[in-house]
Amino acid sequence: MRIYIPATARDLVAATLSPRLVHAVTPVLARELDGESQEYLESVAFDAATDDSLELIAAALPEDAGLPVRRVVIAADVDDAAVAAADDELVTAVELREAVGWDRVVSIHVDHELSEPVLRTAIAHPDSAEAADAAGEAKLLWFDVSERVDLAVELGVAARA
Repeated sequence: MRIYIPATARDLVAATLSPRLVHAVTPVLARELDGESQEYLESVAFDAATDDSLELIAAALPEDAGLPVRRVVIAADVDDAAVAAADDELVTAVELREAVGWDRVVSIHVDHELSEPVLRTAIAHPDSAEAADAAGEAKLLWFDVSERVDLAVELGVAARA
């Protein structure tokens, strides 16, 4: 199963990705959007993960005030048994029950630096639909998992070795 893990820059330096609420193309999502392509369903799950990443960043902001504001979504392939139904209103949400190793990661997605003002506005005004829509319009860049260390350095959570 392909999962989309909402993350922050600090996750890029973790030995594994810890269990948490993640997003995937669930049977409920597929039923609700019957007739849509797999690619579209995956984009819905991915977008839910980007929203959750922004919430994680906002929650960590006092501690991470000096770091750039960039959403991070990590796509990984896991066994179906690694996830369970989540007690969440989003039909894409599943509970990741075990840590995910970097060998299971297929890609990392991170905001471009030019998105930072829009993301900061969305964090500062969490009840603003306009700010949320603007953040939602910002597209994340694709990175191969082999670029993880370089991304961590760029985002200020690791030193260059």
